[in-house]
Amino acid sequence: MSWLMFVLHQFLLLFLLSSSSFSTSARHTCLEDQRFSLLQFKTTFTITANASSPRCESDSHPKMVFWNESSDCCSWEGVTCDWSNGHVIGLDLSCSHLQGTIQPNTTLFHLRHLQTLNLAFNDFNFSTISPDFGSFPSLTHLNLSFSNFTGRIPSKICHLSKLISLDLSYLDGYYYPLKGRLEQHTFNMLLRNLTQLRELHLDLLNISSPLPHALLNLSSLTSLSLGYCQLRGKFSENIFHFPNLRELHVWGNQDLTGKLPYFNATSSLQFLDLGDISFSGQLPESIGNLKALDILYLFNCNLSGSIPASVWNLTKITDLGFWSNSFSSQIPSSISNLAKLRGLYLYGSNLNGQIPDSLGNMSQLTNLYLFGNNLSGQVPDSLGNMSQLTNLVLSGNNLNGQIPDSLGNMSQLTSLYLSYNSLNGTIPSSLFALPSLVYIELINNKLQGPIPGSVYELQNLTFLRLSSNNLSGVVDLDKLLKLKNLISLDLSYNGLSLSINNSVNSTLTNFETIRLASCNLSEFN
Repeated sequence: MSWLMFVLHQFLLLFLLSSSSFSTSARHTCLEDQRFSLLQFKTTFTITANASSPRCESDSHPKMVFWNESSDCCSWEGVTCDWSNGHVIGLDLSCSHLQGTIQPNTTLFHLRHLQTLNLAFNDFNFSTISPDFGSFPSLTHLNLSFSNFTGRIPSKICHLSKLISLDLSYLDGYYYPLKGRLEQHTFNMLLRNLTQLRELHLDLLNISSPLPHALLNLSSLTSLSLGYCQLRGKFSENIFHFPNLRELHVWGNQDLTGKLPYFNATSSLQFLDLGDISFSGQLPESIGNLKALDILYLFNCNLSGSIPASVWNLTKITDLGFWSNSFSSQIPSSISNLAKLRGLYLYGSNLNGQIPDSLGNMSQLTNLYLFGNNLSGQVPDSLGNMSQLTNLVLSGNNLNGQIPDSLGNMSQLTSLYLSYNSLNGTIPSSLFALPSLVYIELINNKLQGPIPGSVYELQNLTFLRLSSNNLSGVVDLDKLLKLKNLISLDLSYNGLSLSINNSVNSTLTNFETIRLASCNLSEFN
């Protein structure tokens, strides 16, 4: 029996090796008509570096540059072939610096076997979307986002019944009024026909209709993005309960009404963005069931009441935005449970109480926005422990006491806004020694004493606004105005004396604003 097993094993091994050899030798190269279609498509564009969005970052490069007649098109960057027959089945030209118009007769539409087509992040000069984009019978992925298309979405798109992913978001970038338009009957047809969709992104398309009931049939969606589509009517709570939904973006639809549901512990949501819509009521305690959440934005949603304690147990969250609501809450010390948090945006939300010392334990935080609340007490010394912080915005509260010297430990800090509080004492010299500072605004406090001399070394400084305090001493205006990046200076309504060189006028051309009211000027040669 063992001998027989050995023979069978050797036979199977020989079969696998011969099959592999046969498969390799049977590979097809690019078909001539499809190579011709690709090369013709290439000739309709110029390669322009700024044609692709900065959002592409390091992925932005001209993929078509090395396409030529002497090579196999299946080896070209951005092209994928079916090796069994040589058909082009994938074309990814996203972030390829393409600039030009996609004509209705373009040879792109000759590639009838395409399964994936990605033209995102190029500049197609506000081309209209041809109905022939709906003529790819095998297409599963279509992405035309951020590529300067315009006009009506053709109803023929609804014929792409195999689509798994459709991204028509930001067709014309961020232009307003919206140039891309999805008519209501086409939207209805799309939701009824494209039953295999897993990803649907239509941000900044002018839809201007209620959400069709047919959307509820797409319960297998993993990502739904309908930001700023001018939707209206009631948002169904059932959408929150789609079992595979990981991302839900419905921001910017001010006429969309509804309320937050009871969230199930089985939810897959990782990114929830409901900003700037007309929801109402309170934030439910069950939001703490969304254990997979990475990003949560619920800004300007008419939410009231207290922020549930369960929020501070969502330990995977990296960005949290509750701004512009009407909460009656304090910031608890348990906020430090959110150890992965990078962005905390709680401004304009009627928060009260003190800033907890525990906030300083959040070592990953880069953006802290708490302005426009009713926060009181002192700025905690512990904030100086946040070594990654780049933006600290605490303006428009009732904070008092001195600015902690420890803030000078924030080596990455670029923006400091502490205006419209009741802060007193002197400005710490360590704060003005931070080389990365770009924006400093301490307007309307009770600060005293001189401006630290280290301010003259802040070569990145762009905005310096210190008006309406009790500052005193002499400021060398000539040195200050020679800071190469400074464009806005406000020292007004203090007790400052300014020394000025009579040749300083030559440095003023770069400035947007200079305010020196109530300062004492002394000119020297």
